[in-house]
Amino acid sequence: MSRHETPIIVHLDLSRDKSLSIPEIAARIPKRPHVEHCVTASECGAPQSGDGTPYSQREWAACREATIRLADEVNRIANELHKRGETVRLWVGGSAAVPVCFHLGLELSGWCPHVTFVHRDKHGTMCNFALDQSPSVATYFGPVEASQGAGEAAALVVSAFGTITSAEVARYEAVTGTGFGDVVKLHSPDRVTEETFGAACRELETASTKLPSGLPLTTFIYAPSPLAFALGRTLTRRRFGTIAAPRYDAPGYHPALIVPSGARRPSSPVLSVAYFSANPGGQQRLSLREEGDRIKLGLRDGRRRHTFESVTKTDPDSLMETLRRTTPSVLHFSGHGSSEGCIILESEVHGHARITPEMLATVIKHAGQTVRVVVLNACYSAAMAAALLDHVDCVIAISDAIDDRAAIAFSSDFYRDLGSKGVRAAYVIARNQMTMNGMPDADVVAIYPAPGVDLDDIWP
Repeated sequence: MSRHETPIIVHLDLSRDKSLSIPEIAARIPKRPHVEHCVTASECGAPQSGDGTPYSQREWAACREATIRLADEVNRIANELHKRGETVRLWVGGSAAVPVCFHLGLELSGWCPHVTFVHRDKHGTMCNFALDQSPSVATYFGPVEASQGAGEAAALVVSAFGTITSAEVARYEAVTGTGFGDVVKLHSPDRVTEETFGAACRELETASTKLPSGLPLTTFIYAPSPLAFALGRTLTRRRFGTIAAPRYDAPGYHPALIVPSGARRPSSPVLSVAYFSANPGGQQRLSLREEGDRIKLGLRDGRRRHTFESVTKTDPDSLMETLRRTTPSVLHFSGHGSSEGCIILESEVHGHARITPEMLATVIKHAGQTVRVVVLNACYSAAMAAALLDHVDCVIAISDAIDDRAAIAFSSDFYRDLGSKGVRAAYVIARNQMTMNGMPDADVVAIYPAPGVDLDDIWP
C-alpha cells in the first residue's frame, strides 16, 4: 500500500458466528496504519444471521437497502478524503452471502478507488485480493462458453471450483418463468488465489462485454466472496434492466436479490457542469472562451442552482484530475475531433493528444462516476457515443463537421433550458433555435440515450 493511501474498512458483518473482525482486517493492511474510517453493514441495517445469509424475501429486501446505504456512506467518506487530496483504498472483509457481496460491488461499480478484498477460506487461510492488481498469469477461467436461447433475458454464469450446470439454469427458468436468450458461462476447476485473482477480474470484464445491452440480467455465482464482489464491480447497471443474483439452496437456485435498473436516478438539486476546451497547435483556432462564457450565461439565465468548472488548454492529466476533484453531472468538451472518431486534447510534449472512445470511456468509468450526460461539441465526435453509453445515461455529439458559430449557438441555448426542462427538451429547443436563426449544421447535432434509458427521465 502506498504511504499516501488512506484506508477505509468496509465490514460485512452479516454472520454473527464466523465473520472476520475489524482488527483482523486491519492487520492485513501493510504498515498497519491507524484506521480512522470504518463502515459496518449491520449499522446500515443489514440483517445478521448465523451464517451470514438472508433467507426470507423481507431479509433480502432489507439487505439490498442496507447495501445501498453502505455504498453511499463509503462514497461520502471517500469523496471528502479526495477533496483533501488523499488517495483512498477500500479494505472489504467479513462474512456475507455471495449475492450480498455481488450487490456491494455493483453499487460501487461507478466509483473506482483502489479496492482490496480480505478473505479467509474454509481452511482458515487469509488472503488479500486486490482488484487493481495486474494479472500475473494468463488465465484463470476456462474458455468462455456462450449460447443463444429463445428468451428475452440474459444470464451470466460464474463458477469456481465447481460447475453450475445447464440443468440448474433451466430449473431456475422453470421456477421463475424467466426465458434466457443469451447465456455466457465462465468455469474454473480451481480455487482462486492471490496470483490468479488479477486474471480472473480481467476475464470477468471481458465476459461481461459479450452480454447484450438493455435486457434483464441474471447472474449465477458459485464462487468465493472476492470473485462475487469483483463481478459486481465489473457490471455497469446502465447497460441492463433489472439485475438478479439468485441464492443457491439445494437442490438449485432460487430468487434472492433483485436490483432495479440503474438507468434512472434522482436528480441533484444542483446542476454541475465541467467544461473542458482545447485548441491544440496546428489546428484551426476556435472561439472556445466565448463558448464557455455563453454556457455560463445560459446556466445563469436558467435560474437553477449550478456549479461551473472550466478547464482551458485541456490535456489528459487535467481532464482526469478535474473529474477526480469535482463531481460533475455534465461533462462538456469543446474543441476539435478527427474523422477517425477521436477528440483532440493538448499536450506539452507532442502539441496534441488524440483520445479514442475507449480512452474517454475508461476516464469516465474510473474518475467521472457522477457524470450522467456527456456533450462533445467537436466535429465527428458522434463516433465516441457507443463506448460512453456503458457509463452515462446520454451523449450529445456531432455526427459530421460543424461550423464554430453553430456549435456555440447550440451550447448557449441548450444550457439555458437544461436545468428547468431536462435533457430532451433542452436538446430539441436548442436545435430548433439554430434552424429558426438560419444557423447551419443543426442536423449534425445528435443525441444518443443509453439502452433502457428514456430521455425524458434524464435531469442531471
